[in-house]
This record gives sequence, structure tokens and C-alpha cells, in this order.
Amino acid sequence: MESIMKFLFTGGLALALVGLGAGISRAAENEPPRKPQTPKAPFPYASEEVEFVNTGAGIRLAGTLTLPRSGGPHPAVVLVSGSGPGVRDHGGPGHRPSAVLTDHLTRQGIAVLQYDKRGCGQSEGNRDLMQSTMADFADDALAGVKYLRGRKEIDPKRVGLYGHSEGGSVVPLAASRSKDVAFIVLAGASVLSADQIILSQVEAIAPTFGESPEQVRQNLEALRLAFETLRAEKDDDAAKARLAKLLKERQPNRPQEEAMRQYGGFFSPYFRFHLSHDQPATIRKVRCPILVVNGGKDLLILEKINLAPMKAALKGHPDATVKLLPNVNHMLQTAVTGSPEEYNRIEETVSPEALKEITDWIRQRTHLNS
Repeated sequence: MESIMKFLFTGGLALALVGLGAGISRAAENEPPRKPQTPKAPFPYASEEVEFVNTGAGIRLAGTLTLPRSGGPHPAVVLVSGSGPGVRDHGGPGHRPSAVLTDHLTRQGIAVLQYDKRGCGQSEGNRDLMQSTMADFADDALAGVKYLRGRKEIDPKRVGLYGHSEGGSVVPLAASRSKDVAFIVLAGASVLSADQIILSQVEAIAPTFGESPEQVRQNLEALRLAFETLRAEKDDDAAKARLAKLLKERQPNRPQEEAMRQYGGFFSPYFRFHLSHDQPATIRKVRCPILVVNGGKDLLILEKINLAPMKAALKGHPDATVKLLPNVNHMLQTAVTGSPEEYNRIEETVSPEALKEITDWIRQRTHLNS
């Protein structure tokens, strides 16, 4: 249980907690030397180190803006990272998916703003990300939109947001709060609640960490207890005491300190916001064009339980597109199993099919193809 929980809390859950965690770190020990898609200079576009301010939070965010050298004013997109620490174009050991996406989009005439997540890299903010909520990250993304709309090289009416994994939950929240967002792209994202996401992920991924069916069953039972406790008790101290009592009753042979340590991340502003957030209702408030891209081999956001609710949330939207790429994993790589253990063994960083779908859709919605 400890390995899978470490994975979830250090970076694995699309809505609540995931990016690149313990399983990826282990796979990176035998990391192949080649990542052929990693962009290499010289580049046919300009790149500029920039700063912008989230005035409401009073924090300065640091980023990189890439600009096509000709034409303009350009359409633009702000890249919003997934859960866990996020530093611009890095997605984990070896692979740099945001750099690959940025390079591809900019070569196609679309300016891109990447930035260090608050509290990470050169950006200001609380270094303990569990003290920040998805609403905070949405405000940061909107600060990026405001910054781009003030640049003479950018068309203020064609600035959108791209979010991967947890970023795919942040982006609709940002767009629901502002008419300045021209379009949004959600990659590897879900509309399910945080507890539903985690339970499905543990069930799908725990066996790839070597856990037996009985271990998986016990893990799921303990997690359900934790979620029920969080919903019933709004005070963290009371919730911790209640959960400790329940775990001792259900799992008397398990060291209590170990069990409570594994669930520590749940008792935080970060996770409590996720648990209470109504993502379908948020998406229904978004009126700008929406593209959803999910992978058929994504074990973090499972097609069989996520795709139908996503389509239901988008029903009636004036311009929503849902693309399922059958052989793509959570990191948008062409995959065999979809397991996190596989991510860094794959030389491909981002599926060419995914790059084309995303780029073509943005070009169409920003009239670059006209």
C-alpha cells in the first residue's frame, strides 16, 4: 500500500494527486538514453523569460514565452501543469512533454506560455502545495491569460488554456470564471470526484506495483473509510481521530502510525477542495470551445468510467469535441500496457497523433487554417 499511496501523493492522480511519481522514478533507473522528441536548438521561433503577477494572491510567477517569428498578432495558449510540483517544461525524469508540445505548437503559429507552478522553481508562493487549492491554481492560470492579452504580439481574443491531468480540472474552473479565455484543451482529464478517481486508480494500478487481490481489497476499504470520514468531519483533528479509530478496528494488526502517515495528504486544503469540487457543474458553466483528449490505455483516467460522464457534462455545449486515442496512455504516449512503470521505458514523449489532434483543433478554433 505504501508504494501506491506514495505514487498518488507525489504525483499520479489526474484530478487530485497525480503526475510522475514513485513508479516512474523506479522505471527511470533503467531509463533509455534516447528521448528523440526533446526539442533541440536552433529553433525557428523566439523564446523569452517572463514574469507575471497574480495580483489577488500577491505572488509573482516565472515562465517562458515562445513566439512565432513571423505574422501576428498570434493566438496563444497557457500551459497549466498537473498535480505535484510543476516546473515549466519538465514532466519527470527523461521526458519533457510540455517542451515537446510547446515546440510543436509554436512551429504551427501558436504562441505558448509555460510557467513554474506557484511555490515551485522561480515562482513565488507557498512551497507546501498541499496548502494551495485548485482555485488558487485557476487564478494563476488566469493571471497568465491576462499577461498574454497585454502583449502586443498576442491577439487578446485568441488566448486559451491547456491543462493536463489535474490541469484538466484547473482549466475549466479558470474558464468558468472569465470571459477572456477563448478556448480550453483538457488532456488526460476527468469529471469524476477525487475519491472516485483515486479508488479507480488504486484498483487499476496497484496490481502493477505487485499488490495481491487481497491487498488491493484492503487498500480500497481503508481509502473508502478515509473518504467517508473526510466528508463527515470537517475539522481535521476530529477527522484524524475518527479515522485512526476506524482503521484500528478494521485493521488491528497494521501499525497505526504507518496507516495515518499514508493518508496525511488527505487532511489538507488541497485535497478537501478536490473532494468537494463539482467538476461537471463547472464544465457546464464554460461556454468557450472545449477539446477533450483522453487515452484508451490511460490507467489513471480509465475510459470505461470516465468517458461517459465527461460526454454527459458536455451535452448541450455549443462547441465541444471529445477525442479518444485508443493506444495512448495518461502521458499521451503510444503505450503497450499504460502502466506508470512503462512511461520512461517508452522513447516517445508525446504521441504524434495527440500532437496533431491538439494542434489542428487549436488552429481551427483560432482561424489559423482560414
